[in-house]
Amino acid sequence: MTDPRFAELQQRLAEVTDLTKAATLLFWDQRVMMPPGGAAARAEAIGTVSTLAQERFVNADIGRLLDELRGLEESSDYDSFEASLIRVTRRDWEKATRVPPELVGDLNRASAVALSAWGPAKEESNFDTLRPYLETNLELRHRYIECFDPADETYDVLLDNYEPNMKTADVRQIFDRLKEELVPLIQEIGAAGDVDDSFLHQAFDQGAQRAFSLDDLSSLFATMHEFGHGVYEWGVDESIAGTPLGSGVSLGLHESQSRTWENLVGRSRSFWRFFYPRLQEAFPGQLRPVDEEAFYRAVNKVHPSLIRIDADEVTYNLHIILRFELEQELIDERLAVRDLPGAWNARMEEYLGVDVPDDASGVLQDMHWAGGGFGYFPTYSLGNVISVQIWERLKEELGDVDERFERGEFGEVREWLRDHLYRMGRKFTPQETIERVTGSPIDAKPYVRYLREKLAPQAV
Repeated sequence: MTDPRFAELQQRLAEVTDLTKAATLLFWDQRVMMPPGGAAARAEAIGTVSTLAQERFVNADIGRLLDELRGLEESSDYDSFEASLIRVTRRDWEKATRVPPELVGDLNRASAVALSAWGPAKEESNFDTLRPYLETNLELRHRYIECFDPADETYDVLLDNYEPNMKTADVRQIFDRLKEELVPLIQEIGAAGDVDDSFLHQAFDQGAQRAFSLDDLSSLFATMHEFGHGVYEWGVDESIAGTPLGSGVSLGLHESQSRTWENLVGRSRSFWRFFYPRLQEAFPGQLRPVDEEAFYRAVNKVHPSLIRIDADEVTYNLHIILRFELEQELIDERLAVRDLPGAWNARMEEYLGVDVPDDASGVLQDMHWAGGGFGYFPTYSLGNVISVQIWERLKEELGDVDERFERGEFGEVREWLRDHLYRMGRKFTPQETIERVTGSPIDAKPYVRYLREKLAPQAV
């Protein structure tokens, strides 16, 4: 028989989850459907709903229930739904109670307003238009940070929102290893000569593009990237839906799945062995003269570029490291917002040897800072690292997945990931989850090895 206090906790948490999802839906609608003139009113609505969600969650009755249920948690198996829900909710609640609901509303309201200003600022390539909104976002983040005890590094507080329990120093250690390995790899590949990808930049019929889930050829990979996020959420066990356990465990694990489907699957030879003839049929004029090997090499071309979302598997990480470093400097007030474009451009030249012609293709290219997502960016490269660790374990158990891909069979890979990762949701910490799936803590070595084996000149 279910403890009535546990049932009450579930009911209260379900209300909070519904309010949080409503706020997320309002945000999605703002970005996708809402006319720009509705920005101010939408910001107020998002602020109100997020304040209500925070008020419901930090209610003293939830704290009381967590205290009364400590015995149930301790007497239940660590892996059980009951123990996991109480344990995870307690951590979330203890963190949330430090932040006044009014501040949560202000944070979300300001982010919504800033996002509405980001689009026109990018279109006009005018950073000064967005600058006051970023300054407000940063000021509010500092107020948020002040709600917590001093951390080893200030950035730890923001990073924890996206990658719980991970420290800035841990990320820096991983990224230093990536820089050490990838900068010379980029130089090696560059010295080996250019790869012709000009045929990817032709005009393609829009109707045929839609049929192949494309805006242009590069957006096929964006489609697979977002599929990875969606299939992760879809795969969470239905029994934990409507609770704090019912989503992906962290943004690093989430990005590991978007990058798995985009790169480990979607940029593999075996994937295109099945799909490329179909792509040629859709675009015979542009692609019939291009053989499969030339196409494969083109979609895996390593070349420093301006735009993060269009970057190849190797240089992508330097885009992320650049943003990670600039975020810390902004949060620590070692870099003023007004000086951000110059710092961005200098780092792009230093890390990628790329000159930035304007703000639109530089500091304004991403929406994350306008949306208040300070602490998010490092999870992309953490996801890259984690993805290969999971992929190696998957291949140990499933065997030759390339043969399946060549036949257009992807279901076994999806179901393995669902059984071993997706279904767990947030039952365990990100670190526990990684170790349960891979047998080891986060480790950059498999990822670096994968890039060298696939993309180093002798491999290509």
